[in-house]
Formats: sequence, C-alpha cells, structure tokens
Amino acid sequence: MNIFKLPKNINRLPHVVWNRIIHTRYTLCYVLLTLLSTIVVLILQGLTANLHTQALVLLQDIYVKSGGDLSLLNSALGWNPAQNSIPYLWALLDLKRLKDENIFFVLLRLFQVYFGIDAIVRQSVIQLVAHTILEIMSIVFAGTQLYETNVCKNLATPAMDSILFDTAIHLSIAIISLLSVFTLIFAYLCRILRQEIGWSNYKRLGADQAQKHRYRLAQLFLLILKLDAFFHLVFCVFFFVVMTQENVYKRDSAAVVWYIFHLFVTLVQIPSFLLARRGVTLEKPRSMHIFLVFQVIFMIDFIIILQQTANSWAYWVLAVCLAIALCITTIVLTIYVKRNFNMGLLVHMRHLFDDDDILNNDYGLQGKKSRDSWLIDDDIDPEFLSTNRDFVSTNQQGSNKIEIDDGGKTQLNNN
Repeated sequence: MNIFKLPKNINRLPHVVWNRIIHTRYTLCYVLLTLLSTIVVLILQGLTANLHTQALVLLQDIYVKSGGDLSLLNSALGWNPAQNSIPYLWALLDLKRLKDENIFFVLLRLFQVYFGIDAIVRQSVIQLVAHTILEIMSIVFAGTQLYETNVCKNLATPAMDSILFDTAIHLSIAIISLLSVFTLIFAYLCRILRQEIGWSNYKRLGADQAQKHRYRLAQLFLLILKLDAFFHLVFCVFFFVVMTQENVYKRDSAAVVWYIFHLFVTLVQIPSFLLARRGVTLEKPRSMHIFLVFQVIFMIDFIIILQQTANSWAYWVLAVCLAIALCITTIVLTIYVKRNFNMGLLVHMRHLFDDDDILNNDYGLQGKKSRDSWLIDDDIDPEFLSTNRDFVSTNQQGSNKIEIDDGGKTQLNNN
C-alpha cells in the first residue's frame, strides 16, 4: 500500500517546496539573497584562486632553478621537515595551503546554498540562525586568507613581482566587505522570519512548552547532523588524500593500520548520519546507539590526527578542533534526543511538511496515534476528509466534531 503512495508524495514535494519559498516576500528574499551572495562571492573567490595558482607556478619555477627539492612539498601539511634557510619554501607551502583553502571555501559556499534554502523549506529558526553564523565564519575565513596572502607576499617578493599578491589582497578585501553586508541583511531577515516560523510551529505543536522544547532539541540534532555531514566528510576526504600523498601506507605497520582505520572512518561517514536521521525521525533507539558508537570512533580518529599533524598551519589545527567539537556536541545531543522518544513527538518528526499535511494517509487517520492527536482547523485538508468520511464524522477530542456536508465542505461544530 505504501509503495503505491510513494509517487504521490514525491510529486507533491516540489510543489510544497516552492510554496514555502514564495510563502512571503521575506522567505523569497532570503532564498534569492542566498543564491546572489554565493554567485558573487564564488566569482571573486575564483579570481583569487586563479591569482594564487599563478603565483604558485611562478614561485615553483624560481624554487627549482635555485636548486630546491619539490619532494619536500608533497602536501599542504608539510609533514616532511624543512629548514628555514631554504629559499621560498615556506612561501610555496603557504600557497599550496591557500589552494586547498580555496577549494574548501567553494565547497562551503555551495553547502550554504543548500543550508539556507533548506532552512526556509523546513521552517527551522535554529537552522536560519546557524546559516547566518556560517556567513560570519565565511568572513573570518576570508580574513584569514587575506592575512596568509600578505604573508606569502612578504616571503616571495624578493624573487617575483608582487602584483599578483596585491590583486589577490584587493579581491579578499572585496569579499570581506560584501560578505559583511550580506550577513547584516541575513540577520535582519532572520529576525523577521523567526516570527513567521514561530506561528507555523505554534500551529504544529500548540502551546505545550515541553513539547516545543523537545521539538527544538530534535531540530538542533538534525542541524548538527548536516554540519557533521559536511565538515567531517570534507575533513576526512582531505586528510585521506594527504595521507596518500605522503605515502603513509608505505611506512611501518602502525601507519598502515592508521591509514586503513581512517579510510574506514571516511567511508562510514554518510551512512552513519543517515542512520542517525532515521533513528530520530522514526524514534529507533538501536539506531541511535549504533550512531553513538560511530561518533566515538570518529572522535578517536580526529584526536590521533591532531596529535600527529600539529604544526604551524593554524587553519588546519582549527579544522581538526572543530571536527572534535562537533563530535562531542553530537554525542551529547544524541543522548538527550533519545530521552525524548515516546513522548508524542513522532508524528511531527516523521513528516517533513507536516504543517501542510498534518492529516495524511501515510501516518493514517485510521491509526490510533492520529486519533489521539490534537488538530488545528487551519490544517484540516477538505480533500483528505472527503476520503475519510467514516472516521472524521466521529467525535474528536473534547466536544469538537468535524462534519462533512453533501457538498464536500467541512464544518467544525462546538457542542
């Protein structure tokens, strides 16, 4: 039976997504601003990355001609020891790091497009706030790149013209300025949308403060899962590439075990997050327990990485610390969310668009849980009620009674 209903739900999804986006002028502005900011910043970042690449190629030629060994620069982490006396080596290392940071920044901006639009579609205030915070993180990231570009300029200018670095610095300043403006607008829209989404959540949950708290906690958990899926996966893939470049698997047996262990951690990232999402939306304790075990394994891997790769690259150290912090936060939230199982939140978690379709065939008016749930008249679907005459003609909670007249219209009578 559910198999035959699946196509209907899939066809309905784009319609509901579009309605949520154009729900008000503020929701539409938020989505358009998300797209606009990403397009503009990616163009500027692409130009900056191109300048960094040109500087890297020129400096590599100078470095090789001066007798330098490029094997010392297998990866941006610079695991191979090098002496400060080697000309331009640290400038080359910083440029390789900037190249990797540019890739990460592009991925982060693309993730923010999904993250911002998804916050509107899911009507999640917490996610809107998190999206604005990510915009602030982008500003910090751009400021870090500005500083590192200036450091590279000071290291490389004795051997090459500084015009490439000067242009990259000007572009970084433009990115910081634009992101600052966009972030202020996002914060303003977030404040307005908080009131609109608050009303939608009130219709969904009613005035039960305890239920609202449980629902917000579940939303926060799903939010952290999305951040984990992005930051952990990008971090794991990047470090696996670094380990391969550094030929870690050709070292001693302990290094081989670590290499295989990290590969395992990388491969199970997405499946573990899907398992956790299923666990919280369907209230599956066993799934949550398995996810907790995975999170502990991830944290152990990240701690080993931090211990083995701590160096002068502050950006990398912060990235590893962020991954560990996300693991700890996820573990704590998993424990708290699991405590809220079997407390009436299941009906709200099972449906992505429950405020548009609180009463639907999937969850079932025919089911006992639906009969016991509170309904709000704005959410009653006349089309659905017309297909469930036998049930909806019975008394609802309290003294309220829903009736269907011969014309297919619905009435709510208070006795």
